[in-house]
Amino acid sequence: MYLIIIIKTILLYVLIVLIDRMIGKKEVGKLTMIEFLVSLLIVELFFFMLITNDRFLWMLLIPIATLIILQFLFYYRIKHHRRLRDWIGRKPTVIIKDGTLNFQKMASLHYRFDQLLSALHEQGYHSIEEVPCAILKTNGKLSILRNTHDQPLPLIVDGRIDQEKIQKIRKDVSWLMNVLKKKQIDLEEVFYAFYMNQKMYIIKK
Repeated sequence: MYLIIIIKTILLYVLIVLIDRMIGKKEVGKLTMIEFLVSLLIVELFFFMLITNDRFLWMLLIPIATLIILQFLFYYRIKHHRRLRDWIGRKPTVIIKDGTLNFQKMASLHYRFDQLLSALHEQGYHSIEEVPCAILKTNGKLSILRNTHDQPLPLIVDGRIDQEKIQKIRKDVSWLMNVLKKKQIDLEEVFYAFYMNQKMYIIKK
């Protein structure tokens, strides 16, 4: 009996470590809906395993292990598949630009107009026209950029060049590759590179 309790406690600790690995260094409020629901489901299954009969132990471990494996595979796929990452909403979306609301994008993200107004009021804005730029993050929170000219512009994300952003700063891919060459950095080595205040900053993998 005591051995079973020790085994279950060890499994609980392993589960906590695995969930921590899945979530990373995010706070609870920054989790996506998928991350939150999967973590909640795993914990519910495990605590049910703690109070149920020991003969059902392995039967409950199977769905727990399956969920953990699926979640790791899911993270691996979205990390290396940009279109899939965008499709499931793991990309922040600009819904207000220079006081103009992109209603079509907001509707596609199932973000209600009353939610938008409430979020704007919380941040001191009384109308959409006052907002220079508003970004809906992947966790459903609205972030407002006070001055769009001083914000970092991502040029490379996980080794992929964003040509649209390069055009915004009136540069081209050749200029970007020359900058990397001068710094003796290969494109595949770049995790994140952004342009701000007439200068490019690079974060390697």
